[in-house]
Parts: sequence; C-alpha cells; structure tokens
Amino acid sequence: MIQKALLLSVVAVLASALAQAGQIHVGQISGGNNLGLTASTLNTGSATSGTGSVITTTHAALQAYDNLLFDSATENGTAVSTTTGYPTGEVMDVNNGNAAFFLIGGVASTTNTWYSSSKVNTSDVIVPINTANVATVWTMLNDVVGSNTDVTFFLNSSDSLTGATQVTVDLVDGQEIRSAVLCTSNCPAGTNTALTGGTPNYFVNGSGTAGGTIGVTTGSIQYPIGTAWNPSYNGATGVFAGTSGSLTLDDQAFNLYPLLSTYGPYLVQLEISQAGGLTGNGNFDLQAVTLGTVPEPSSLALIIAGLGFGGLALARRSKRSINA
Repeated sequence: MIQKALLLSVVAVLASALAQAGQIHVGQISGGNNLGLTASTLNTGSATSGTGSVITTTHAALQAYDNLLFDSATENGTAVSTTTGYPTGEVMDVNNGNAAFFLIGGVASTTNTWYSSSKVNTSDVIVPINTANVATVWTMLNDVVGSNTDVTFFLNSSDSLTGATQVTVDLVDGQEIRSAVLCTSNCPAGTNTALTGGTPNYFVNGSGTAGGTIGVTTGSIQYPIGTAWNPSYNGATGVFAGTSGSLTLDDQAFNLYPLLSTYGPYLVQLEISQAGGLTGNGNFDLQAVTLGTVPEPSSLALIIAGLGFGGLALARRSKRSINA
C-alpha cells in the first residue's frame, strides 16, 4: 500500500508539472475562437512583450490561396476555395507531433493566406512570439514552385529583440518543403512531388557558418483529423497548365529545445524569408504557426526531485521488506 501511495504521489507531481506544457496556436482570438493569422493581426511595428499574436509583414501580403498557393488549380473542375473542400478552422497532423493548427477563418476567400511578394530583395513574413520555453515550432508552409525557404528564430534571455541571437534554418526544396501542387504528369522541370527529409544545418546570426543542426521533420496536414488532405486536380494555370496531380498542405516541426540553454529561453520572433530576385513562381506561403512549450525549469526540478524522492522511498521500503 505504501509503495502504491508513493507511486501515486510521484505520478501526481509529474502530471502537475507537465500540465504546464502544451501548444500555443498563434493567431487572433475573437469571441473565444482562434481565427488564425488574419488581416486584423497586421502590425507594421516591432515585436512587443506578451504572447505573440501580431504578424509583421514587410514583403508579404494576405491573399487568396486558391490563386496563389495552388497556382489556380481546380479540384475536380471546381476552383479550390473555402467552400469547395479547402480546410478551414482547426486541422491537425497526427504524424508530426500531433500539431494542431488554426487556419485563417471568417474572412473572404480572397484573403486567407500569407503569401510572400515578389521583391528584388528578400521577401519575408515576421511573426512576434515573445514566449519562453518554446521547445518546438510548427510552421504550416509550402512553396508555389520549388525554392528553398529560410526560417530564422530570434532567441534571447528576455522577451526583447535587443541582443537576440538569430538562428536560421534553410529548408531545402524537396527535402523539408515542397510545392502545394504535386504534379504527376506533364510536370515542368524542377518541381518536386516527394519529400526526402533531412537534417539541415543552422546558421547563427547570418554568419554563414554552420553552428550545428536543428532537427526538422515534415508531415502532411490531416483533414478531417486523421485523414490526409490530398485531393486531385484536373486544371491549373501558370507553370502547371496542362498538368495533372494532387494538392497538399505540409507542416514542419523545428526542435529548438537544445538551443534554449545556449541562447536563452525566450523565442522573441520568427522570420520566414526567401532572398533575392523572386518571381511569382518562387514564393512561399504561410498558413499557420503553432508553438510547443515545455515546463519552466523550476517545474522540471520538481519532477526530478519528486521522482528521486519516490525512488529512494521505494528502495528503502523494499530493503526493509527483505530484511524482515
């Protein structure tokens, strides 16, 4: 009975601490509903303290996914839109860390995704986060036609951009990111239909020198939950005109936990970018951002102490039973 009580005590301590961990879905909260990264969260200022739900865009715009992300593809003869099968509201990837995403909702079909603009210089989207102990960041990202995309994390000892360390991961097309149009016939050169996976280098403060690696895994969105969203298309414009295939939405999971003790516990903001001379065929698309948090260090210490106490007590109890 004593052993059982001690085990229950340890489990209670563990559950209490881990209850502080969870997912944060970045986006606008209205009427108790998460509407995703909507236009009303647009802000041209810099990041401020508090849980981030404001998106700062410099070379990006809130536009229609059916004409951009899917290169005007039609799903079984009907244009892809919020009323013809495109996922809205909450979606999940049960095969990539059980990440849940809240897509842009409650808006017209012409403004439902963040799309990088064609600029001579870098096209980017900056999302203020200002949250401590972010162990995992999931980005719901695809490109339009194959091109590498960089994701930069600003880490600091406080929720300030001043003195923050910038850690950049280069997502390689066909390895951790791909086009949302999965062409299977008459495909243009350079388009990818499969993800090979990999562990890309990360670069600190733009030095160009690899500082190690961040684990990145990529999965496809499940919608309804548990079912891959992968409808076929039979019509498209742009580089996919005259082709056939299917459509997909992917997400990437970045493991930041090994960096927190080195660069600081706060993720101040993240920036998604592509550099130099983009055309309409090379841009990226951001659907949603989800954060995976871990308990505070004090809670982790409590877990360790609780497990240690429980183990020691059980060992003593067992020893007394043997001696008896």
